[in-house]
Amino acid sequence: PAPVRALFLALERLAARWTTHVITVSRADLERGARLGLFERDRATVIRSGIRLGRFAAASGGEALRRELGIPAGAVLISQIGNFKPQKAPLDFVRMAARVAAATESFFLMTGDGPLRAAAEAAVGEAGLGSRFRFTGWRGDIPAILDATDVAVLASRHEGLPRAVVEALAAGVPVVATAVDGTPEAVRDGVDGFLVPPGEPAVLAERVLRLVRDRELRRRMAAAPRDLGEFDIDTMVRRQEDLYRWLMSRTRT
Repeated sequence: PAPVRALFLALERLAARWTTHVITVSRADLERGARLGLFERDRATVIRSGIRLGRFAAASGGEALRRELGIPAGAVLISQIGNFKPQKAPLDFVRMAARVAAATESFFLMTGDGPLRAAAEAAVGEAGLGSRFRFTGWRGDIPAILDATDVAVLASRHEGLPRAVVEALAAGVPVVATAVDGTPEAVRDGVDGFLVPPGEPAVLAERVLRLVRDRELRRRMAAAPRDLGEFDIDTMVRRQEDLYRWLMSRTRT
């Protein structure tokens, strides 16, 4: 709501008076903050929110996970990993799935929990998709989930920089994601995934269907050369340490 947004902006501007430097996880966040007058561009730095890239590049366990969840070995599995809250638009994922399920024998996996989980489960039941959907709650074996996944989806309405997308790319899974905030800085449209407008599950479904129907396209996107080093957690820590040292040296002088 507008009053809440105005309150948060006022608080951000107040906090900025005592802030020496700002770290954002995406260029989109940096530019937005500068436009809103929260900070000057030369007082902000982009440092990605890092993950353990090696953990996902060496992902395994997908076959065992499919057996555990009762997903046929040859079925295309489409997954979304994240909190069930309005930001992540879980109901848009269900609406997309209904369109894809009407045209294919795909299965769908939603990993996570949150206030909209019951609504998502109800929508799946109303659409008659219960046999094709799996809800797992929160799990600690995300690399195995991605190893089992053929297409990763992010239906979010807004993001900073979605780690779920970076994890999928690191695991070699093509991504279909909404082109919001920092997401286009991770997903290369038409190269290792597709970007779509937020709030349009029909467009989301069309891109997912392209991947479901084209195994070779999935393979090419999964194998697309990419240096994800800027998203590694060690890079994140090193860049933060370097920034702190630089700021401290300026303070001393």
